[in-house]
Amino acid sequence: MSGDGRWQLQKKIYETLTTALATAGSGGAAVPVYDHVPQNAPFEYVAIGDGHAEEWDTSTELGQDHQVDIHVFGRNDNLGKKRVLAMQKLIYDALHDATLALDAGAALVQILCTLQTAFQEPDSKTWHGVCRFDALTAEA
Repeated sequence: MSGDGRWQLQKKIYETLTTALATAGSGGAAVPVYDHVPQNAPFEYVAIGDGHAEEWDTSTELGQDHQVDIHVFGRNDNLGKKRVLAMQKLIYDALHDATLALDAGAALVQILCTLQTAFQEPDSKTWHGVCRFDALTAEA
């Protein structure tokens, strides 16, 4: 299977998270979702981080096993850790074992959250959460 499955999965994750976080910010504002965080982006935000894919092709099927990290950032001045944990729950609810329709050429077999962690960055102001998802895609 080509790398197209990776791009299709990232697009669908972005769309799903943008919808799930549309009113999750302070005062009901949208929490932005980035794949490349702009310099000086205001807190809070979510970033689709690094990921990788391994082929699991067989003689009859083509597919990829993906690992994608979703990063959540918040600051102490807006309830840092509490907000990060709340956004992680929204991300989990939106993606874990979800049925996501990919574009033609690829199909999502399964997506599962395999790790959630939250920690304070060395600046003592920023909370950083990570949600790791494993996903299987197959050529459709």
